[in-house]
Amino acid sequence: SVENSFYHNWDLRDYPFDKQKIVIRFLAQQDSSIVRLSESKEFPASFSKNMIGLKDGYKIDRINYYNTYVSSGIYDFFSPTSNMRYQIFPTGNFEIVVSRDGSWLFLKLFLGSILSFVISWIVFLIPKKEFESRISLTVGGIFGAIGNRYFVDSAMSNVQVLTKADLINNLVLILLVFNILIVILQQSKEYSIPYLENNSNAMKISAIALALFTFFIMIL
Repeated sequence: SVENSFYHNWDLRDYPFDKQKIVIRFLAQQDSSIVRLSESKEFPASFSKNMIGLKDGYKIDRINYYNTYVSSGIYDFFSPTSNMRYQIFPTGNFEIVVSRDGSWLFLKLFLGSILSFVISWIVFLIPKKEFESRISLTVGGIFGAIGNRYFVDSAMSNVQVLTKADLINNLVLILLVFNILIVILQQSKEYSIPYLENNSNAMKISAIALALFTFFIMIL
């Protein structure tokens, strides 16, 4: 058994749907023509579901094994009839796949944005003549989405890459602006989109756009 602290470079581009692949490497100090590494068939890699030190919210999915080879940078002869070549050291790699457990993190990160969208979405249930009420609700939804985005950014303050959480929050903000635009077009006498003049159609388009784009972000 091995117990130690290992360095891992976290890839959070898919956060919070990311799966981290923690690699533990065993490097042989002999050439690959002399030594080969492979996973034991009798004692394959295993893990405990109640592993000590594993933080709440994470789970281990599986352990993969694969071989790689590293050049030593040292020239040498390996037989009287062969030419000189670099020593090639075999490396056995155990890849521990860790994912985030449960859907609570999703609700924690996006509940505020989802509620903000719902607030802007239900404005289409308000009669068109109540223009001020419709705009006030939609603008309030935007402030709620911005506040939720600030919460996510503060939780991930050290991450310098664009994550899926950022994409979903940005999507909600875009759809909130889209809903405001629909409300304004419904009130305007100069510009209009006939299909979106109907509140029911506007609700369908807005909801379908949120569902489809969120689905694409999650699977990409």
